Amino acid sequence: MKMKKLLFLLALITTSGFSLKAQNPLLKFRINGIKDTTVHLAYYFGNKLYYSDTSRADKTGTVIFGKKKTYEPGVYAVVIPGTRYFEIVLNNEPVEMNTDTSDLNGKMVVVKSKENKLFYDYIQFINARRLESEPHREKMKTADSKSKEFEDAKAKLAQVDKKVKDHQAAMFKDNPTSLTAKIIRLSTDPEIPEPPKNADGSLKDSLFAYKYAKAHYWDHLDFSDPRLVRCPFYHNRLESYFKNMIAQVPDTMIVEADRLISKMLDNKDMFKYTVHYLTYTFESSKQMCMDAAFVHLAFKYYKTGKAFWLEEDKVKKVIDRAEELAPILCNVAVHPLSMPDTTMKWRRLYDVKAQFTILIFWDPECGHCKKEMPKFAEMYAKLKAQGVEIWAVSSDRNDKWFKFIRDNKMNFINVAIPEEVYSNQELAKEWLGKGYTDLKSLNYRTAFDIYSTPKVFLLDKDKKILAKQIDADQIEKLIEFYRNKEKK
Repeated sequence: MKMKKLLFLLALITTSGFSLKAQNPLLKFRINGIKDTTVHLAYYFGNKLYYSDTSRADKTGTVIFGKKKTYEPGVYAVVIPGTRYFEIVLNNEPVEMNTDTSDLNGKMVVVKSKENKLFYDYIQFINARRLESEPHREKMKTADSKSKEFEDAKAKLAQVDKKVKDHQAAMFKDNPTSLTAKIIRLSTDPEIPEPPKNADGSLKDSLFAYKYAKAHYWDHLDFSDPRLVRCPFYHNRLESYFKNMIAQVPDTMIVEADRLISKMLDNKDMFKYTVHYLTYTFESSKQMCMDAAFVHLAFKYYKTGKAFWLEEDKVKKVIDRAEELAPILCNVAVHPLSMPDTTMKWRRLYDVKAQFTILIFWDPECGHCKKEMPKFAEMYAKLKAQGVEIWAVSSDRNDKWFKFIRDNKMNFINVAIPEEVYSNQELAKEWLGKGYTDLKSLNYRTAFDIYSTPKVFLLDKDKKILAKQIDADQIEKLIEFYRNKEKK
């Protein structure tokens, strides 16, 4: 069985949530090499393209959009047959452009549109600088790093880099409100100054460059501009920040997510995109314990009614999922399970006195369980002597369960709820009334989010979750890691 995920991406992708509206300008393109064919206009939502409009090119390759529809400002793509496309910037102005299918970008001529003239002039400038720098890069690959030849190539590359930076600086200064300028500025990193040094020339802080880059990472983003959501650069920058700039630790992610979101509370479009992106990213993360960040966002932004873009039933799904996960997050003490063992003796999880407890949910018929459980049995003798106990919960209590335990010498605590308790309410009431167990123990599959087996938790002496969804091969290293951590 596969773990269910809240794939609410499609519910988010609607055009109604964006606030800036165009003034119905006409978009006219003449594309040599096509005629009498369907052409699509697609909009960016993050880094993905979605169809926005359709028109038809005439016999001259001329296609017009905007006769019956308006478009919100952002980066779009004109998509021609063969899934080829060229990008354009829309910002409430008429657009007229000509190009050729043999080289859509290289042969682009902007007849009308300040934004696209700026956009394509920049593309052509960057392509020219790339060609200019290529021989110097090749030279640096082959030359001795201590040779004059290498230093000359490096100096020429620096000159090209300066041309780019000077060009960008002039663009930003001369076009402060241009969407194109803001997009390009967003794709550039702040320049890192020389790090402070001690008297002997050594660095005062070896992490200076990283700290500076992180502190100034968002300097070039206008948090008040909703247009920037409709271009791939914001998504790419957001993704890179949380993948590459931030320690992959839930607590750190939570702090950084809240800090970033707080900057865009008055920008509904950016708030919507960012909260959605981070919520989905954390919820679907393969990183252990990252579901804590998902739960935090779900409670802070969805449960409080701030997810205005989703219908009530979809908000409820997010909240319900967070509430399912909240009791089994890392650093949370698990529910005090009480179940009968192989002799029908009631065993309580919290009666286990051990430095570490391995809590396993498994199924005798599960193929992966059949491979994993013998591994736990084999390592148990050694682990038990080191203050480790295993508490294994089976989904079946039958002859196959008893046989598997015997055949694999599973000499740790094995428990299972008899199937008849789920069909015999009187028996369930008797057990509950006598205090043998409780509802969460009987409904452990829901309480511990068991959608696939085996599911393994490593608990500390207080039965708090240290690690989860781990394999037998990881256990010993994890225990060693936490032992060393406790010593420090």
